This record gives sequence, C-alpha cells and structure tokens, in this order.
Amino acid sequence: MRRTSQEITIHPFENMIVKLYELAKREMSSNNYQLFERYDKAMIGDTVATTRRGQLSIIVRLTRQINKDWNDVTKDDINKLVYDIMEKLREIQSKRIQGTSNSVSFSKVINAT
Repeated sequence: MRRTSQEITIHPFENMIVKLYELAKREMSSNNYQLFERYDKAMIGDTVATTRRGQLSIIVRLTRQINKDWNDVTKDDINKLVYDIMEKLREIQSKRIQGTSNSVSFSKVINAT
C-alpha cells in the first residue's frame, strides 16, 4: 500500500529485490548478470514477490559458489556444486540436536557453503 506523501511498506520485497540486483551486479560477471536479469524478467509474470526474491537470492549465492560464468559451467562443475551442498547439508544435519526438527532449508545450506 502506498501513499503519495508517505510510503507504507508491509512487505518490503521491492527493496529486497533492488538490493539483490545491486549484489548481483557487484559479484557477477556481466554475462552472468545479463542471465540474472533475463531470468528475473521471465519470472516476473509467473511468481509472487516472495518466490521471486528467494529465487534471485539463490541465483546470486550459487553464482558466488560456482565462481564462473554460467555459460562456461560444465557438468563436472554442477556435480561438484551439488556434492558441496549435499555435504554441507549432511554436516548441518549431523550437528542438529536430537529431538528437534529434521528439516533444513535449502537457503541455510547454500548460505553455509
């Protein structure tokens, strides 16, 4: 909900997405950034803001981990990325206190790798 004299933001997803764009521009090569923009434009009509923000955040984190242009990524690179994520998931799950929830979010795993 917006007013002309004062902006009221219930869910600040626009600001979060702007910050993700700034982060992506700083951390990604120009080729990856262009892919990021195209992916976002394709998603705009298909998803709600929370999903869009989450997906863009994951793309930035995965790009940071893969550390190369996505056009140059090989199957071996993807296999290593998946392996690293699964190992981190195993490590997080093994540290969890017995009796607590067994669920671990994908976002937590990516942030930890």
